[in-house]
Amino acid sequence: MKKHFLFLTVVLSTAAVSFLLSCQNLQTDKKDSPLGILAHVGADTAQMQLMYDAGMRWVRTDIEWSHVERPEGTWNFSDLDAKIDLEISTGLNPLGILLYDVPWAHPAYEHLDKWLGFVEKAVSRFKDRVKYWEVWNEPNLLRFWDSPDGADYATLLKATYSKIKEIDPEATVVYAGVCGIPLEFIEQSFKAGATDSFDRLAFHPYRGKFSSMAKIQAYHDEIADLKALMDRYGVGDRGLWITEMGVSDYSVLDASTVAQLVEIKRQKSPDRAWKLALLRDIDALPEQISETEAAAKLFDGVKDITVETVNLTLSDLETVDVTPYDAVLCPSLDNYPPRLFETISPSLGYYYIADRIYFLGDKITALDQADYLPQSILMSLRFGVEKFFWYEFAGSENNPFAREAHFNIVLRGSLELKPAYIAYSTLGRLFPEGSVVDTKTEWNRGDFCAISWIQPDRTRVWALWSPDGARTVSVKSLKGLRQAVGCLGEPLPITAATTELELSPAIIYLVGPKQVL
Repeated sequence: MKKHFLFLTVVLSTAAVSFLLSCQNLQTDKKDSPLGILAHVGADTAQMQLMYDAGMRWVRTDIEWSHVERPEGTWNFSDLDAKIDLEISTGLNPLGILLYDVPWAHPAYEHLDKWLGFVEKAVSRFKDRVKYWEVWNEPNLLRFWDSPDGADYATLLKATYSKIKEIDPEATVVYAGVCGIPLEFIEQSFKAGATDSFDRLAFHPYRGKFSSMAKIQAYHDEIADLKALMDRYGVGDRGLWITEMGVSDYSVLDASTVAQLVEIKRQKSPDRAWKLALLRDIDALPEQISETEAAAKLFDGVKDITVETVNLTLSDLETVDVTPYDAVLCPSLDNYPPRLFETISPSLGYYYIADRIYFLGDKITALDQADYLPQSILMSLRFGVEKFFWYEFAGSENNPFAREAHFNIVLRGSLELKPAYIAYSTLGRLFPEGSVVDTKTEWNRGDFCAISWIQPDRTRVWALWSPDGARTVSVKSLKGLRQAVGCLGEPLPITAATTELELSPAIIYLVGPKQVL
């Protein structure tokens, strides 16, 4: 592994660095490992190697129609050839995602002859290198599909599935990664015949920090509801994949940064007062509503800025009128699926912050992102997900308020490593190929989480953390403990004789004990 520097200020001991550097020696079968990444990168050897060194074995690879056929009738796959060849030679297994339409075939489901021509070109070219195909991205969002409708997506999926299987009967077809867990949309597609046209179902369950046991339980219940829907339609045996999930550590407006919005107001409208809309989700958890109400008080006494609370539900976001306001203030990201903001108003732009939308509360730092990454992966696997692709690998972070630019775990260009990359590497080291998550041991311990898995050599590993804050937990026995490390791989002063563990929102890993609790 080349030498890189940690992003932000994270100090690791020599032992911790040695532990992390050993991640490059992982021998993980790329098809059996659940660990993946979404990477908007070209044929970049250094970045691909960093992915592999962290234990990632899957990479979601965009195959966008408009990039390979332009103008109509002129095809060029050379960039993708180089990228996919490099992925495979590095040890990464590509998940090809067939994306979007083109001006001469819009919408794609109404121009299936041309769409299937693209599918045939792509699958025929890569069938010996790509064995997994995802069909479209987030078709339940206006940003990616005009007038989203599950039945229309089923039309596209059925035709695409048949074409892929005709070219490569051994290929695995993945139902589009829908945004969130939109049961109504998925059921619409099932009723329209989609059940016969996919091998795996993908979804993107974005949310904010898992900052309480209640929020983790809600995530568990949402996945259980999705499984129940699939069972009702006879497709419960199809695996679930998360092909995007992550959290952004961009700047939000909190008590320490309200001054930034005041400065924005001063620059844009120095001669008049501003009126702000604070969105309040009336269906949110009580603690989330409290966060929203506390956010409004941040502006008490701020000159020339007034805040008006707008009560609504998630479904109201499609129709709420925000044109009378100078800015829209959104509560913590736990309240809203991240990609739903585009429905507020097309004029606000795709990158939801634009110049009028800002987020309040639940500030997520780079270290919070590092805590969240292994938690989201392990919880998803524990709740029945087969594969997990973190969103995303590299980003520019050229704007502190641009939420989309801060999901990354590596800084594009310099390749500086953020703490979340180190957290991924630590998990990758402890979850080698052949590891099996224990789905029988209780994960919800009331006020803390405990997830366990068995490595190929039968070594048991435990991950424990307390999302609600620091607490002391008594343990039955740590007999057989070989190693105790933190989220970033740092050694912890825990021995086989330890009788109490100090838990926090950051995961601790215990390697070896058969029974801890």
